[in-house]
Amino acid sequence: MKRFLVPAMLFLFLVSQCRTPGSRPGGSSEPDKVPSRIDNVTVQEPPATAEWLYGSWRIDKRATLERMARENNMDFDSLPPETREEAVNGFNMDFHLTLGPVNWKGILQEGAKRTEGEGTHSIVSQGDALLLTMNENTGSGLSTNRLRILRLEENLLKMIFLDEDEPVFFILRRQ
Repeated sequence: MKRFLVPAMLFLFLVSQCRTPGSRPGGSSEPDKVPSRIDNVTVQEPPATAEWLYGSWRIDKRATLERMARENNMDFDSLPPETREEAVNGFNMDFHLTLGPVNWKGILQEGAKRTEGEGTHSIVSQGDALLLTMNENTGSGLSTNRLRILRLEENLLKMIFLDEDEPVFFILRRQ
């Protein structure tokens, strides 16, 4: 799989549309009482394990946008429903990943461009997270992607791409 970044235009759209948590129309600084659904993670959720990670995962666009906004001190849920839907539909990317004990296979769809990849991987536990190293033999040699995996819920994870110049992550849901 090639390295990729979430389109900057999507981020700029979020910046222009979202208000920061605690900001209210009319200038009130009373904090918002509606937390993002993706941030309502149970604290007692067990840490990620390799066995838990095995299976088929697909990007959850809305959860990714919610988390992206939250981590940039914005409130995605403050947008009108039609604007939120427009942002999700404008996220013109799909990512599907299947992991087994030794091999992985993935499909990245960016607009009309489809990139498929497969290879081997290794998984190392790092406390509450996993370090997933994915190797792929490409026409130009061996390609390696390092990812940090955080278990958010039983069927939801945060995948952070460690080798990018800018912070890049996706929220994936088990299929």
